[in-house]
Amino acid sequence: GKEFQCKESNKDISVACSRSCNAIFQNKANKTLPTVKKVCEVCGVSFECEMRKITTRVTCSQSCNAIYQHRNGKYFDTSIEKSIESILLSINADYKKQVVLKGVAVPDFIVGRICIFADGDYWHNYPDGLEKDRTQDRKLKEMGFGVLRFWEHEINHAPDRVKERITSELFRED
Repeated sequence: GKEFQCKESNKDISVACSRSCNAIFQNKANKTLPTVKKVCEVCGVSFECEMRKITTRVTCSQSCNAIYQHRNGKYFDTSIEKSIESILLSINADYKKQVVLKGVAVPDFIVGRICIFADGDYWHNYPDGLEKDRTQDRKLKEMGFGVLRFWEHEINHAPDRVKERITSELFRED
C-alpha cells in the first residue's frame, strides 16, 4: 500500500514496490488481491482491476473486450458470424457489426431495428448464458428492437432456414 517510484523503463509493468509485494500480486491462491479503479476504454464505466492486470486490462467486461479487440484490429469474426454476414450481404442488407447498446447487449449485427446474434452452442447453452440471453432479449424488446438469435448448429447445418428467417423478419410488412 505504499507509494513507490520505478525506473522509466519499467513504468508500464511495475505494480509493486518490492519483490515481496510483487509475489503477493502474482500469488493466484491469495483471494484478496489488491485492486485499483480503472475506466473502461469502450463504455466509460468504472471497474475494479487486480493490480497484477493493471497494464493489460482495459475493459470492464467480455462484451467490451470484444468491441475493443474489434476496433483495434485484434478481433476476428467467428465462423458463424462470417456465415451470417454472408447471408446479410447476399440479401443486400445494410447492417452494422458489434454495436454497443450501452448496458444491454452487443449484437453481432444490427439491421435497422433488428438485432441478430450468432450464438455458439457451447457458451450460450450454459444456464447463466441462457439467462443472460433472455434478459438481453427482454431489454432489447423493451427498447423497441426485434431480436433474432441463431444457434451455431442452425447456422452450420441449415443456413437456408437461417436466411429465410432473416429475410422474412427484415422484409416483413407490419
